[in-house]
Amino acid sequence: MTSTVTSLASPSRLSSAAAAARRLRAVWMLLLVGIILTIASPVFLTHNNLMNVGLATSVAALLAVGQSYVIILAEIDLSVGAALGFTAVVTAQTLRDHGLVAGVGAGVATGAAIGLVNGLLVTKTRMPSFIATLATMSVLSGLSLQLTKGNPVAVTDYDFQGIGQSRIAACPSPS
Repeated sequence: MTSTVTSLASPSRLSSAAAAARRLRAVWMLLLVGIILTIASPVFLTHNNLMNVGLATSVAALLAVGQSYVIILAEIDLSVGAALGFTAVVTAQTLRDHGLVAGVGAGVATGAAIGLVNGLLVTKTRMPSFIATLATMSVLSGLSLQLTKGNPVAVTDYDFQGIGQSRIAACPSPS
């Protein structure tokens, strides 16, 4: 009888269970926050609120997916936010001056060029990704400020706005 009890509570079983719980601690914390918010606010688990939360976090989630690949490779990219901002500025200004197709094309080309520059800096010059992307972040932030003169760039192209306000299978797409 004692051998059965000791085998169920053996240190190896407890340590593997504790290790599994540690690996899932982010999930446990998210679950705990969800429970607390559900108790604190009756509208937290409503459809509209969950859609708003999903839309508000969708852009950051897409960037995080890309950043995950970089982190898996034991690298880091500090220029992601500045690249997003600069690409948005180029897209908005091109939309204003040349229309939808040129604006979207300029945005995609700008993002690809930024990725190419970062990739070449890291692979060809053997520069650490931290340094290369820190430099890229600084340059892109400065270029964004220079292009906009510190003012917001309005997007008035309704076709472009429609891309971000459309629905895919009854789910709103991120704007």
